[in-house]
Order: sequence, then structure tokens, then C-alpha cells
Amino acid sequence: MIRAIQIIVDQTIAVAFIALICLFSPSTAMAQDAAPSSPSSNYVSRAEYDKLKAEHEAMKQELDALKATVQQMTAAAAPAPAEAAPKKPISEEKQVVSVPPEAATEELRQEVETLRHCRVYGTQR
Repeated sequence: MIRAIQIIVDQTIAVAFIALICLFSPSTAMAQDAAPSSPSSNYVSRAEYDKLKAEHEAMKQELDALKATVQQMTAAAAPAPAEAAPKKPISEEKQVVSVPPEAATEELRQEVETLRHCRVYGTQR
């Protein structure tokens, strides 16, 4: 479960970077194409500035949304194992007694012998 969430987070981050690259590429190409023909003109028109500013704000909002999504996914990954098994009150649960493996094995052997004896002789010990 944790491995799957980690894969989703990695994929989300990768997609975010690809989206940012795709968003920057057209604006870079447009900025190069829109270069003024005369070298003395180093100013940007108001329309170009407003367009770039709007693109920048849109990318900032998208990046913030992606960051929030990644944080939610990582925050949801931590408590998920704890929520998977709801706890019952101790009085309702079966009590488990830890027995050393050797003692448990010997106990099972004795029970098997008893059952064999009952099956073979038709009686109980």
C-alpha cells in the first residue's frame, strides 16, 4: 500500500515537472519570435507583459495545487495503516498467550497422538 502511494507521488511529481516544461517552452519560443527587429528597442509592450504575467500566475496556481495534492497524498499515506484495522475493546478480543515454539510443537504432537489413538482404537484417552 505504501509502495503504491510512493509510486503515485513520484508519478505526480514527474507529471508536474513535465507540465511546467511544456508551459515554459511555448512562452520561450514566443519570446524569441517576438524579439524586436531593431536592437535599440529593448522594451516589452504592455500586452506582452500582461500576457506573460497571466501565464506566470496560472503556472504558480497550478504548481501550488500540485504541491497541495502531493502533501495530501503523503499525509494520507501515514495514517492509512493505522486506520486499516479498527481496534476493539480488550474485553471483546480474544486473549493471545505467547507460547515458545518448542512447547507449542510438543502440544500439537500430543494432540495428534490423542486423535490417532481415538481413531485407531475408537476410544478417548
